[in-house]
Amino acid sequence: MQRRPLDLYRVNRARPHHGIQLGRLFRQALHDDFDYYDTDYLKQTERSNSAWHLSFATLRSDRMVLALWYGTSLVGYVIGALRPGTRESDIFWLYVHPEHRGTGLGRLLVAEAINWLREHQAEIVQLVTYSQVSFYKQQGFEVERLAPGFVGGRDVYIMSKSLI
Repeated sequence: MQRRPLDLYRVNRARPHHGIQLGRLFRQALHDDFDYYDTDYLKQTERSNSAWHLSFATLRSDRMVLALWYGTSLVGYVIGALRPGTRESDIFWLYVHPEHRGTGLGRLLVAEAINWLREHQAEIVQLVTYSQVSFYKQQGFEVERLAPGFVGGRDVYIMSKSLI
């Protein structure tokens, strides 16, 4: 892997016209990093996160879709949401293309997501992870509980972080 300076990357809020690129990268992420999901769950997840759905999410004020760019190439994203009527929020998806991993970009995306959530008055953020507990602990998240068989038949950890 070629190390690239972090200043060559930028994170910004995705726009509707980024939907096709987001959808393509989302499908790649599902098949590369989430292949432990059963086929039906993968298909359902891919349908509910299609390019159209992701484009629409960029228009919603309660949705966070942040894109990570290397030049004109979309190489990662973080997707989350504010929970209606509460000060709670979620990070649903975090992905960095394998060619760009190991350089701090995941931490950058988490930091940008937390900034966005704080700007929108969220006081707590929650996420679910299968294998990245230590990464999220380094970002200040704490394990709330283990949820056996929760996602695609896999045991996952539900983690949270206070934003106040």
